[in-house]
Amino acid sequence: MSTRAPSTLDDIDVATPDAYADGIPHERFAALRAHDPVHWHPWNWSGGGFWAVTRHADVRSISRDWEAWSSAIGHIYLWEPTPEALEARRSMIETDPPLHTRLRRIVSTAFTPRKVQEYEAVTRRITCSLLDEARAAGEVDLLPALCAPIPINVLVTILGVPPEDAPFLVEVSDKLVEGTSGEPLEPTAYGNTTPLELLPFNSPASHAIFEYGRRIGDLRRADPQDDLVSRLVHAEVEGDRLTDKEYTNFFQLLVFAGNETTRTAMAQGLLAFMQHPEEWERLRREPELMTRASFFSTARCITSVFCAADARVNSPQPQPISSANFWYSGNWRATLNGKLSLSNGSANSPPRLALRARMRAGFS
Repeated sequence: MSTRAPSTLDDIDVATPDAYADGIPHERFAALRAHDPVHWHPWNWSGGGFWAVTRHADVRSISRDWEAWSSAIGHIYLWEPTPEALEARRSMIETDPPLHTRLRRIVSTAFTPRKVQEYEAVTRRITCSLLDEARAAGEVDLLPALCAPIPINVLVTILGVPPEDAPFLVEVSDKLVEGTSGEPLEPTAYGNTTPLELLPFNSPASHAIFEYGRRIGDLRRADPQDDLVSRLVHAEVEGDRLTDKEYTNFFQLLVFAGNETTRTAMAQGLLAFMQHPEEWERLRREPELMTRASFFSTARCITSVFCAADARVNSPQPQPISSANFWYSGNWRATLNGKLSLSNGSANSPPRLALRARMRAGFS
């Protein structure tokens, strides 16, 4: 992979959907890491632009410094939501300590080691069943045969929602991302009466998920079952429980991340192995590589999301950074010959996961 400086770094685009039409623009990120690791990226939706932070050391430093860099200020968007929208949309991933710590303490009671082991057993059972069906068919399209049904079937099982509602949850989670497409949406879809700017992804599908989550939550408050929704609505730490808004926002996060994001990660992960069969063979020869850590690193390396904070990065830039996107990478590493290999993340890793960051007042 060449890291030669392009004719002008000012022309590099790593933010628009078109930049990813043919896959991750590796050469653009390589050029930024090599020649302008803290790069001003013009962007009309966000105060004229943002700083793109692409080097491993800077990203690692920012990620660990929550006192200077916030996930709550401006949230995870490349545009500038109103204060009302920020408050209405806030979920766990858009909070900082001590609120983030409080939310984690409460919801973690629903994810005890014993329950996680049960979730793993459910996932294995569903996956093995679908793999058996795929093997019997002989030849399948992996996306509808495995990548799509595994996440949603696991999700509805552990949430405790009726299996017949799975298609509805798939539909609304798919519709969520349409709010970021720039295409006009029907504001009253799914019976929505909330202004779209106050809903996650600017989508009326968020209203549908909120209402569905609220309804199933009310049912479990009155009649608890052995499922995740029951544990969430009854979770309590020293008398502190999730508010209705905290619960519904967390439910929406579970549905979207547990279905659409996981489905995409599985599909792109399989594609990566198809494109690099030598790594698949290596995994077959060395099954010890399939650790929990390597799985999550593969998921991070394949997907891409955005998040928000305020501080200065260790770079030659003379001015403080007030708004930035920093680009994560996982265990897939860009080697000198342009191939991908299973290894620990490094300074040369190709970016995958982008977090938007905004500097707190008083830090520079």
